[in-house]
Amino acid sequence: MSAPDAAGGRTTAPALGTLRRIILYVLLFALVALTASGVSGLLGRLFTTPDVIAFNDSSSLALDLALTLVGGPLGAVVFWASWRLLAHPAERRATAWGIYVSAMCITSLLTAASFGIAAVASLAGGDTGSWMSLWPPA
Repeated sequence: MSAPDAAGGRTTAPALGTLRRIILYVLLFALVALTASGVSGLLGRLFTTPDVIAFNDSSSLALDLALTLVGGPLGAVVFWASWRLLAHPAERRATAWGIYVSAMCITSLLTAASFGIAAVASLAGGDTGSWMSLWPPA
């Protein structure tokens, strides 16, 4: 049912450690994704509108700022907590850590490819609107 802990005889259930890892890494993934969304919104606003930052739509600027300024520090706190836990070899060998790193790499590669294609299309003078602008085919 429970195994004695090597640090001091305290018993821990293995399922609780797995559940803690899953919750921690899902929370870290969500906070990093939200912060990246806020930063990309701010950078997109910076590069696409050289004269006016807020236009008449200040709510999207507020959303981008909130995602960046709230999600960033919270993500840093969760990352610090997970980094402290990764000091133990058992935590580094956990499957949840490998799944988290793989999911983050895949997500970042897909996002970078998507924004890279949009940037090249914008530089080439192509339509950078939504995919619905391509439908129906001519």
